[in-house]
Amino acid sequence: MKLTTWQSSPELAQQLATEILPDYLPRCRWFRSKTREIQNLQVRFYPSLPDSDAHLLNIKVEYAKGEDEQYILPIDLVTDTAEIEALKAQSKMVVIAEVEWEGKTAFLVDSIYQAEFRASLFEAIRGERESKNEKVRLVGEAGKLLKAANIAKPIKSKVPSAEQSNTAIIYNDEYFLKIFRKLEYGLNPDLELVRFLSEKTDFDNSPRYGGSILIYEAEKDPIILGMMQNKIVNKGDAWATMLEQLERYYGRVLYADPTVIPECIQQEQIYFEDIPKDIQNLISRATYNRVAQLGTRTAEMHIALASDRERAAFAPVVLDINSQKKISAAQKQLAQQQLDALTNLLPKLSPEQQAEAQQLLDKKDILLAAFDHFKTTPITAEQTRVHGDYHLGQVLDDGEDFYIIDFEGEPLRSIAERRELNSPFKDVAGMVRSLHYAAYGELYLHPDKYPQIGAMNLEAWAAQWFHYMSQAYLTAYFHRTKGQAFVPNNKEALEQLLRVFILEKAIYEVGYEMNARPDWLKIPLRGVLYELEE
Repeated sequence: MKLTTWQSSPELAQQLATEILPDYLPRCRWFRSKTREIQNLQVRFYPSLPDSDAHLLNIKVEYAKGEDEQYILPIDLVTDTAEIEALKAQSKMVVIAEVEWEGKTAFLVDSIYQAEFRASLFEAIRGERESKNEKVRLVGEAGKLLKAANIAKPIKSKVPSAEQSNTAIIYNDEYFLKIFRKLEYGLNPDLELVRFLSEKTDFDNSPRYGGSILIYEAEKDPIILGMMQNKIVNKGDAWATMLEQLERYYGRVLYADPTVIPECIQQEQIYFEDIPKDIQNLISRATYNRVAQLGTRTAEMHIALASDRERAAFAPVVLDINSQKKISAAQKQLAQQQLDALTNLLPKLSPEQQAEAQQLLDKKDILLAAFDHFKTTPITAEQTRVHGDYHLGQVLDDGEDFYIIDFEGEPLRSIAERRELNSPFKDVAGMVRSLHYAAYGELYLHPDKYPQIGAMNLEAWAAQWFHYMSQAYLTAYFHRTKGQAFVPNNKEALEQLLRVFILEKAIYEVGYEMNARPDWLKIPLRGVLYELEE
């Protein structure tokens, strides 16, 4: 393929849009719509960053059906053989296309993998630099963290090998820059909430805001190109931590070979001492304490997010009857859609899955009635800003404490939807469901490790672990949030609020697993049934 020009021009934009990007984009991890039919691509050039020769492409993708999307892609032209080999060693996605340029072989590359471009990003943020053309401005903003830092030079940077829906850059092993490849107009809640928690509250268990690069177009909301924060030293996420704890738990179960599975204790709050002695020995106080710590950190996050009553974007509002009706209607619609899909899938499921799926289908009226009951339950509580996509994978563990990350919200929702106030119980429900997934996931992820799942009735022991650990989490959460306006002081209202959000999350998971991992369908099925039996 012969490159006709390397100047930012309509000719280059057309060649990129028609000959190069249609093949490259669907291979990128950050490209969200791989299964959609691309009808047309449009490329325009954002202003180049100061001290950078890379073109900053704004790519508009038009589809045969559905809404258009926009993406960012910095590109450069590399002719040096040694440089291209070094770049290829970083990632298989470095090379966008091999081209002919001025009679020689050259390569179009993703500039994120070039150290010089990464340095220009860092300096644009730290120096609060601006670049612009007649239509667009790129503006760097430095937070308190970066302004106060004494930064050693030269700036060293790297792109982690794991491919994600966004792109990460690590600077000097201290700072973490997230590049939002998919562009959306509006204030991304990840930036908004991290900046708020870092600079307006005393909550210490989330990243510190370092700065950002924003894109301004005339008469439009800003676009967040990238956000910088401190790098949190960790040993992994809380999902990995819980799987480690569960591996020890199942090891103790197998060693003890218990034949009698006791009834779970049902009470409003459960502390470690309330758990039967035999179960205490299997779970361990250390595991209980870590899960309770997670509940406390969740509570402190919600208290911080509810602390500003002046800014319109953060000031809590009353959860009134109209809000309850809106929530209930959306939950009922979701449940109906998933149950219809489950009915259609039923003949394709294994006999065991069919039996559990049928149990849920038989309880359809009870499930829908739970959502109906919620909209008529008198509730005195507030709605606040929330995390929005809260689960064990969104929490880092440094071995001693937990740090909550990724405040972007559910990626399939619009920016406006993700910035809406909601009940913090949405986050609480997400974490409860994540603990349920961990309890069974440790078994299903390692079938070679647990060949005796059925013989030892390990799934029943998974239910035991989940029951006591979810109660540990909730006990710690409600202890720390006692008296907060977002927690109803009426027991029935509190239970209703928590129940409908857990049911909503579990029924959403039923739909997800039907499409993604049918073998895991039993986990959310049991989650819904567990709540309906409460």
